[in-house]
Amino acid sequence: MIKVETVLYQQASLKIKKQINDLLQDIWPSANDSEAHDSDLVVQSFYVMIDSRIVSYAAVIRLQVIVKDKLYQIGGLSCVATLPSFQGQGLSSKIVARATKWMEDNLDFGVFTCTPDLVDFYYRAGNWKAMSNVVLIGNHDNDALSSKNLDVIVLMRIFSKKALSNYEEITNSIIYLGFSKGQFI
Repeated sequence: MIKVETVLYQQASLKIKKQINDLLQDIWPSANDSEAHDSDLVVQSFYVMIDSRIVSYAAVIRLQVIVKDKLYQIGGLSCVATLPSFQGQGLSSKIVARATKWMEDNLDFGVFTCTPDLVDFYYRAGNWKAMSNVVLIGNHDNDALSSKNLDVIVLMRIFSKKALSNYEEITNSIIYLGFSKGQFI
């Protein structure tokens, strides 16, 4: 049986962090060989190990945001990836389902972006729904990344009673994420 493990990224062992970084580098090669997640982010990591190797991964970036003068604890799925030789086995679906359940138990709502071709996957894996009236903006800089200017779809789920009671406000809003320049979910 496949088990999805979870750990606060900042508390993960160096071995786990290296394996996460190696997996992400395999999927999205970049010149940046530093840690998978910036140290200023609070990240809950989810992974599947097979034969002592991380073969599938996802992260939930935890944030506090203000929507219509109300403070919310939110999370955004990020870095969902499975090594090519392990794809087609439902590992990413299992990780997304587990990460979604964790968000449901711990946060007010979840929100993130994906390319249009992945909307159905996230709906099947975690009941994530496209929200055309929500705009995500990385920060308050004039050149901040924005879901409005990228070829992405905003996906969202509302979890807490507080967030549910403000559903209309949240699902028809501009949400500033408070990220550093160049960061986005």
